[in-house]
Amino acid sequence: AGQLRSRGFSITVDLDVEDPPEGWARWVEKELTAADRVLMVFTKTYRTRYEGEQPANVGRGAAWETHLIRNSLYDCVPLNQHIRVVIFSPEDEQYVPLLLRPYSRYLVPNKLEELCSWLGRPVNSAGESSVFSNGNKEPSSPQITPCFATRGGLSPDDQSYIRRKADS
Repeated sequence: AGQLRSRGFSITVDLDVEDPPEGWARWVEKELTAADRVLMVFTKTYRTRYEGEQPANVGRGAAWETHLIRNSLYDCVPLNQHIRVVIFSPEDEQYVPLLLRPYSRYLVPNKLEELCSWLGRPVNSAGESSVFSNGNKEPSSPQITPCFATRGGLSPDDQSYIRRKADS
């Protein structure tokens, strides 16, 4: 996160938040919905939590966020321009789940520049990567549309969110 911030990216990490007033479950849902891009950092521990194999009351935040991310991927079929995996060692490759294997993974720090390129690449409303029109390597102002918005997902800010969610 620090390396990405030093390159000008706005990064939200749960470790930066002490005690969200809305509670962690709602905070995670709000942040994932608002995020232009989501990076999942897979380690052996995170994979265990992703699979729901942790002891009771351990790693519930990771289990909850991965549940929401799975649903986001489901909503985005067949395109996923929103979520990518980061690993810190080649050994962590084995912990990337089948659901995320079709997409690029970034071994950091080796692939940090490629990750920055993906993070800065705008996505159009059809979910496809756009080419920068300003002739620069960096976008003038990225217009990234999360797959929630492009695939008809329900927003918690929508007045009929609860009723429509219950109906579905």
